[in-house]
Amino acid sequence: MARLFPNNITGTISPEVAKVLHGLRRIPGDELLVWIKLPLLPSSACQPDLMVIDRDRSCHLIAVSTLPESSVQAAVHGDLFATRGSTLNAEEIGAGEERRLSEFRQTVLQAPGNTASRPLIRLIVAFPNVGQDLLDEVAQRRVAACCTLWGREKIRGEALQREIAETGTNSASLSEEVIKQLRQRFSPEIAIPESFVARVPAKTNRDVSAKLTDFLLDLDQEWLAKEDLALSSDAAIAASEQRVRLVTGVAGSGKTLVLLYRAMMHATLEPKANILILTHNRPLTGELRDRFHQICPGRRLCWQTFSQWCRKISGTHWRNIVSPWDRETLLQELAEQNSILARLPLPFLVDEIDWIRDQALTSRDEYLAAPRTGRKRPLNEEQRRAIFTLLRDYQTELNERNLTDWTGAAFAAWRLACEGKLQLPVYDLVFIDEAQFFAPIWLQLVRHCIDPERSRIFLAADPTQGFLKRRQSWLSSGLDVRGHSVRLLRAYRNTREILDFAARFYRQRLPDDDEEINLPDPAELARIPEGEPPLFLEVDSLQGERARVANEIVSAIRQGAKPQHFLVLEADDATVEPFINLLNRVAKERIARNSKELDQVTNNQVRVCSINAATGLESPIVFLSGLDSLLEKEQALGMDPDDRQEILRDNTRRIYMAATRAGRKLIITYRRPEARKVLDPTGIVNPPVTSET
Repeated sequence: MARLFPNNITGTISPEVAKVLHGLRRIPGDELLVWIKLPLLPSSACQPDLMVIDRDRSCHLIAVSTLPESSVQAAVHGDLFATRGSTLNAEEIGAGEERRLSEFRQTVLQAPGNTASRPLIRLIVAFPNVGQDLLDEVAQRRVAACCTLWGREKIRGEALQREIAETGTNSASLSEEVIKQLRQRFSPEIAIPESFVARVPAKTNRDVSAKLTDFLLDLDQEWLAKEDLALSSDAAIAASEQRVRLVTGVAGSGKTLVLLYRAMMHATLEPKANILILTHNRPLTGELRDRFHQICPGRRLCWQTFSQWCRKISGTHWRNIVSPWDRETLLQELAEQNSILARLPLPFLVDEIDWIRDQALTSRDEYLAAPRTGRKRPLNEEQRRAIFTLLRDYQTELNERNLTDWTGAAFAAWRLACEGKLQLPVYDLVFIDEAQFFAPIWLQLVRHCIDPERSRIFLAADPTQGFLKRRQSWLSSGLDVRGHSVRLLRAYRNTREILDFAARFYRQRLPDDDEEINLPDPAELARIPEGEPPLFLEVDSLQGERARVANEIVSAIRQGAKPQHFLVLEADDATVEPFINLLNRVAKERIARNSKELDQVTNNQVRVCSINAATGLESPIVFLSGLDSLLEKEQALGMDPDDRQEILRDNTRRIYMAATRAGRKLIITYRRPEARKVLDPTGIVNPPVTSET
């Protein structure tokens, strides 16, 4: 079956175009690519209705006529009862469509070296309502015509397959560059601004002011971005019953890009739709919002982290959040009162009571019966009972102080929603990026704000980058994505050396990982362009580490590098602001900002944030700083083996995620030789560069 872009369009598509599509869809095999014109831009009126590229890399540009057979009959044979000037003459049949197709083809062929492709770009005017014999008479009278006329017989079954195959008998084929230009001219909405691309060369002399962009969504990304598009809100009701789509894939494969472009197309085609975009962290929210405004200016959507959104919908029910220090102190005091709990590590207890609420477990019996899938430390019934009592006592203490914690806030909002005590908005479309960090109760709360008959949910996720212990199936969150998920395999963000380093690091540390992972396979890795290997910088102290990174960035900027091409990831959130202050002092101007500051302009500044806040971000040049402190936690004395393995697993995913933020250059600083051995045990990436180098 032909592959359609979009695959299942609904709404204001003409019956005539639908007839041609029906014929194309029935052509066997999956190598025929068919694009359908979308009314996304004013220029769409000048485009063909359909574009077809076959397996032999030839192209058919198709304009579809709505003329009835009676009009063509009158033009050819005359109409005794027609008034003067009320009918077309035979030369005018299909002439307007032909001009549109010719102008479109010419815009592609005018590029240097493309003239030879003219015979491989065939122009077709299809008349689904008119017989072929009548159109053959028209063709005989249109002496200078450069297009072929298809009647209803030629858009059916084997006849259409023969027509498509006819051009492919030519031994030549369209070049990749011409096909790329055809795709962009026909679907300008798939062009990617160069500012979105992390794997850009250090310097370029390329003049892009009057040329086509070098960056387009690939075929898989475009298909996902356009899947089941509705051209009107009424049409959305008649669309597929499946309302959830999950996109996963290797790091840098374009999951977030697909989400952005799908949001853009829906926002354009459904201007009255209420659209919500949720993420896990503020830096990503700001980045997505700014990028969306580049490709879809003027359209305002709701961009929020889950926590921001939860606070908004909670309204007057919202309580202030207890500080992390006070939370741990309170739990420590309560746990010490029970001999069973006193033998369990405090970090585990904190995590377990969060997990209980994340799973929407409301009673002791529900907790005792829960399978605790993915929880590494086993618990007997006595321990479970004690932990649930701890949770009850902890909640009582917080209630008396009129406080809650972030997990409790989501749990409270969910319960209020279940009880009908919240005035919840209803969204037509919900997009969730980095969905691997969303707890089941978060997703269940989102489901309270959608219409099951009309609304759609789009998830982008990569479990390989998940490090917040959200290990649950989508089904447990109330979302059945079985048969409705797609995995993107090709990585576009990183160079081969960077992605290979990150993948080897992951596999060496977690060779027996039993969870879903998305690491590149060797064949896909070999297709990625080569670049510089990660660079390791050895420093002598924490202060020296900050100074070295700041000096390297300022030196590069003074030599012509762009500040916005730098992303600095700190292992500890507490070191983010001190580094920003130092970098601004060294530069003697404000060139750096915290990526969490959503209201600041993102252009022309170095971005700095913690590793935990970096999910979804990307940059041509990335500095990883402070990893020694992260790795030291794995070697703490007296740690339970299960807890040690848990920390090792989470740190591995943190560092893998952080390393794959880099498009062109990755620089890792370290203070201890032991840290270098953990990060690159084989020592084959590059020799260490000391602070004196």
